[in-house]
Amino acid sequence: MSDGSEISHPDVLIRELIADPERPATLEEVAKILEHVAQAPFNTRMIGVSAELVGLEFLGGRLRARQDSLTAHLAARVLRDKQWREGSTKEDFLSDIKRAVLHPNAALAVYETRRTNFAGVVAPNTVPADRRGSDAGDYIVVLYSADRGRIITAYQAEDENSTRIPERARWTRPPNRTS
Repeated sequence: MSDGSEISHPDVLIRELIADPERPATLEEVAKILEHVAQAPFNTRMIGVSAELVGLEFLGGRLRARQDSLTAHLAARVLRDKQWREGSTKEDFLSDIKRAVLHPNAALAVYETRRTNFAGVVAPNTVPADRRGSDAGDYIVVLYSADRGRIITAYQAEDENSTRIPERARWTRPPNRTS
């Protein structure tokens, strides 16, 4: 930031916050990061599908060993993890992610792992009841890569301690949250 009146691009800001653990994030900066993550595309890379899911029927086709990341992650959340109900579409999943990231009680974590800078968002689960799977959690977790400018994954967690976000992450929680 130059004179304090401009906020850095959200990806730069995430990296700055990771690089300087003493630098606090302002509420404006957190809001800018969350808005950016909510608008970010899902990773477009082809990735491996869990072996137990290969060949299963999903979204009108059979899952192959490699699928686009969005299909692979949604298939895992629906068929394996039972977090979203069958019939949930990619559009539903992306809408649920955006709603979670923009939730007023969303908490932001920034961290680096494997030389990649991440923003993790943890928010109350607002997935509509008719799309929640049998093992739905109380929270939605969204992981965003500041280096790729993409959402890498999203899943549900039973509680804030089961998010798989590293302990060393720097958290910024909304002012009305105590935990």
